[in-house]
Amino acid sequence: MVLGAALACWGVTVWCQVQTGTEKAAPFTVPVYDRDDPNRMVALLSGSMAEFDLSGRQPLETVRVEYYDGKGGTNLVFVGTNCVYDARRRIAESPGTLRVMSGDGRLDLEGQGFTWWQTNNDLVISNRVETRVRRPESVGGVADPLGGQDLRVTSDRFRFNYRSNLIVYSGQVRVEDPRVRMSSGRLTIVPSTAGGIDRMVAEEDVKIVDRSTGGETTARTAVYQVDGQRETVELSGNPRYREGVREGTADRFILDRRRDVLEAVGNARIVFPLGAQGAPGLLAIPGPGPRPSEGATNRLIELSAELITILLPATNGPVRGVVAETNVVLLDPEQGGRATARRASYQEGIGLELTGDPVWSSGGQSLEGGAMRYDLAGQVFRVTDGVLVRLPVTALTGPVRGLESAVPGGGLRLATNQVVEIRSLELEYREPWLQFEGGTRADYLDARTKLGELQCAALGVLYSNSVREVRAAGGVRLEQLPAIRKGGGTTAKLVQCDAMTAGFDAEGELERFKAEGGVDARQTDIREGRRDPVLKRLQCDALDARFWGRSNLVELATAERNVVVSQDDRVVQAERAVFTGTNDLLSLFGRPTVILPEGRITEAETITWNRATGLYRIAGRFKSQWKALPGATNLINLPSIIP
Repeated sequence: MVLGAALACWGVTVWCQVQTGTEKAAPFTVPVYDRDDPNRMVALLSGSMAEFDLSGRQPLETVRVEYYDGKGGTNLVFVGTNCVYDARRRIAESPGTLRVMSGDGRLDLEGQGFTWWQTNNDLVISNRVETRVRRPESVGGVADPLGGQDLRVTSDRFRFNYRSNLIVYSGQVRVEDPRVRMSSGRLTIVPSTAGGIDRMVAEEDVKIVDRSTGGETTARTAVYQVDGQRETVELSGNPRYREGVREGTADRFILDRRRDVLEAVGNARIVFPLGAQGAPGLLAIPGPGPRPSEGATNRLIELSAELITILLPATNGPVRGVVAETNVVLLDPEQGGRATARRASYQEGIGLELTGDPVWSSGGQSLEGGAMRYDLAGQVFRVTDGVLVRLPVTALTGPVRGLESAVPGGGLRLATNQVVEIRSLELEYREPWLQFEGGTRADYLDARTKLGELQCAALGVLYSNSVREVRAAGGVRLEQLPAIRKGGGTTAKLVQCDAMTAGFDAEGELERFKAEGGVDARQTDIREGRRDPVLKRLQCDALDARFWGRSNLVELATAERNVVVSQDDRVVQAERAVFTGTNDLLSLFGRPTVILPEGRITEAETITWNRATGLYRIAGRFKSQWKALPGATNLINLPSIIP
């Protein structure tokens, strides 16, 4: 708000200009003395009269009132015509024009109909008041960006009191300068003795319009004040800002014009469009709904806090920064996103930071951490100092159902109250990858009951509208806790390896599963009617499995190097094992060996087992050793841990 600084040229000196009187007119003067110092003349009324009126009501063709400062210099003059000076009441009044000017030429005021009270040095102009003020080049020793430019004030009435040093405009007050237009019912100005303004108060339906943006601010009261190097405007009384879809409210708005800083204090709330660059960091994390189109500008973000500080641009352009403190809430209504923290800060060209127990949530998903930061230049979002991500299983139905098929047997019954919780030391989101680092653990929960978990040193998730790929590395441990089987009993599974990768299709169905480095997959079945559990185990250096679409059935699975398959006391060994789902065949290559309690088969080239028929085929020369020959020609008891 530039009104206050523009009026800074007003001090205790005002000049008025009168029309030239006739040569026949006689001079008329009335000295005015300081009530506290009778020897000091503070003002002089002078004029020209055609004749002297003995009644005490002296008509004056011209009138001039000149005020003096403490050093005797002129600091205020106003001049009018067709005036009557009432000597007994000590009042000068006229229905004519009064013009007021400052000695330095920065002020020029004119109005119709005036009254001047000699006893209290009051001046009132009754109608059509127009004021032009030229802003000083600097205020308080600080250069004014609008220095030398004009500010215009219009109103119905004007009042100036010399003793109280108050200037009051009232009735349809309008203020205009190169930056803003302001209107109010009343405007009170307290000039400073240094020639500037100590305080200015606009009241009654205050409205301020920014000329460059069209933004409109309304309030019941606006207070302009200069205090040392600070020049502020404070708006109170339900202040509200609107500019297109942008809006803001607070208990108070405080604008520091020297620093171009705006503070929204108490129940502060601002709404702004998302813009072409996307949501500011945190809100760019993909939620369960559709992603906004590239460059969308109709998506609105809402920020609320007890205190919001906005670093305004020096010229037209984006804000330089925003700091929100205490009970901070960021809302993305279109995506259902919400972020809370004790402090949020945004800096142009750098990004967004949330600290103080920040929490993000959207569609049942949530994210917590010690600090959340968005690097605007690198388009990278990071969470540090402990991360907790909570996701509803309904958003990951395909991936969860697919992962449970990576190790065969049993099934998981999905429900809407099931969630996945991921904990790690740090999280980085560089679209489209979510990367968890440092002691990562993912828990699969049904309400408060844990159904399974994944532990690893690092976890990466490729997200593009849905999960497309999951990568785990460093001490990977994937476990399904005992789950009820369809036929009764329970099944528990465990996969351990150095690294694991799972790929999914666009609908979130598992397409591929890979495990590498010390792969150890175990399954424990407890079956009704059987006393001891059934233990199945697969060990190898690498496992690669492809799946059939929505069926989650294995199309092709390959185990490489040091392959060991066991079920209880039955063991199969090979360098390579291949399972093909099209014909339900399991083939063993590279010194395949079958070890059973009854004996063993060794030195074959390949061993192929048809799981559908229970038949097996041995290729090449082989060696068999038996304690007792089986009663049938097929090794029907080969373990079935490989799907």
